Amino acid sequence: MNDLVSRDLNRLLMALLTVGLLTTSALAADTEEEASRQGTRFSVASDPAAWMMNGYSGIVMLEPSVIPHWRMSAEVFGLTFPEVVVELSEANRGHGWQRQIIGSGVLYVDYHPRGHGEGWHLGGAVNLMFSRLTREGIDGESSLTTLELLGRGGYRWFPVDGWGLFLNPWVGLGALLAIEEPAPVGDRAFEEPPVQFLGTVHVGWRFGASADERHPGVSSTGEPAQDP
Repeated sequence: MNDLVSRDLNRLLMALLTVGLLTTSALAADTEEEASRQGTRFSVASDPAAWMMNGYSGIVMLEPSVIPHWRMSAEVFGLTFPEVVVELSEANRGHGWQRQIIGSGVLYVDYHPRGHGEGWHLGGAVNLMFSRLTREGIDGESSLTTLELLGRGGYRWFPVDGWGLFLNPWVGLGALLAIEEPAPVGDRAFEEPPVQFLGTVHVGWRFGASADERHPGVSSTGEPAQDP
C-alpha cells in the first residue's frame, strides 16, 4: 500500500514538474518574442586601438526595449601600453617601465537622450585590469590589479541608413585605485597614477532593424523623416 502511494506521489510530482517546465518555456518564448517585437537590440564591437597596441578587444551590447534610452555593454580587452603613455606619470618616467594589460573586464552603462541607442550619450563604467610590469634591462617582473571608475561621453553614429554598422568615438576620465600594490622590480616599484584621460573609437555592428524601421517617422539622425 505504501509503495502504491509512493508511486502515485512520484507520478504526480513528475506531472507537476513537466507542466511547470512547459509553462516556464512558454512564458520565456513569449517574453523573447515580445522583446523582439518591441525592438530589443544586440550589438558586437571592438576597439581597433587595442589591436594596434598588440592586444585584443571584444564588446557585446544590449539595448533593452523596455528602457529605450539606455545601453549596457561588457568588454574584455588586453594591450601593451606605449612607452609615451607609461611615462605620462612623472614617478615612472625614465626608469624603463613596460606595462602590459594581460586581461581586463569592463561594464558600461550609457544614456542616449535621443533614444534607440544612437547619437550622443553619457555614462559610466567599472573596469578591472590585471597588468604585468617589467623594466627594460632589469630581471624580474611584478603584477598590478587596478579598479577604475570611469565617466565618459561620446557619439554613436550609424553612417548608412538600414545597416547595422556603427562608429562610436568617446572620451572619458577614469579614477584609478590599485587593489594589489606591485612589488618592486629592481630598486623601484611602479606607481599607478590617480586618474587617466581616455579617448578611443569603438567599431561594431548592431543586429536587427534600424531605428528608421522601428520608428518610421524618425530618421537615423533623430530628425523627422522627410517624405520622398
